[in-house]
Amino acid sequence: MRLILAVGFLFLISCNFSPKLQQEILSAQDLISKGEYKNATGLYEKILTMNMGPELRVKILYQLADLYSIFLGDAQKGKKYYQKIFEVTSEVPNQIKALERIGELNFTYLKDYKDALATYDRLLKIAAPGTDLDFFEYRVALSHFNQGDYEGAHFDFEKISQNPSNNYNVISIYYLGMIHFRKSEWESAIKVWKKYLEIEKRRDKIIEVRFLMANAYETMENLKEAYAAYYSLLGEYPNTEVIQNRLKAVYLRKVSRKR
Repeated sequence: MRLILAVGFLFLISCNFSPKLQQEILSAQDLISKGEYKNATGLYEKILTMNMGPELRVKILYQLADLYSIFLGDAQKGKKYYQKIFEVTSEVPNQIKALERIGELNFTYLKDYKDALATYDRLLKIAAPGTDLDFFEYRVALSHFNQGDYEGAHFDFEKISQNPSNNYNVISIYYLGMIHFRKSEWESAIKVWKKYLEIEKRRDKIIEVRFLMANAYETMENLKEAYAAYYSLLGEYPNTEVIQNRLKAVYLRKVSRKR
């Protein structure tokens, strides 16, 4: 529905094109309304070869990008058409909109964290009013983290965690603990997560971190703390069998140690 309304909007603001072009766009809109998205992309690609103004061309590129990325599940093709918008217009609002969508495709669907990092860095440099700069900063930090660049991630998450007005202040502390955990710095991870548990409100994240802390205690051979941490999760952790197995394993290790 969103796409159909968007195409209809094209006609309300774009009157300077030929009857042939108008008819082709109406035909594409009709294909979308019937759910024939693949055929619609073929027709839109044909339409792009026709003569039209830059404003209309940008809107058609958005339609193609949305069709591929949302309805046909082809994130790479969608990204291609969002990128083409930069060849057509220098208007900052259009470029920001395209960059935001490219960033989402890179990060969430393509898992291309290198390109995602570059995209969100670019959005931060534009710093356009009305854009979610906190989110862009968070995605930059996550892109570093997901690439295994823990030094870069730590720098970014530390900066966010020290800014109380940043919407991602709390979750950044979680990731600071995760960086230590990934680097096998168990004591540091536990120390950071204790701070995190004091301020986190989401039950699922609290349970997740308590389990990770129990795992860290177990890895450190602090079996007493590990057993207590796992035991406290009985009835709370979504997979009871996992907790029972960890409790049994820790108990057997404690018994073996006493022999």
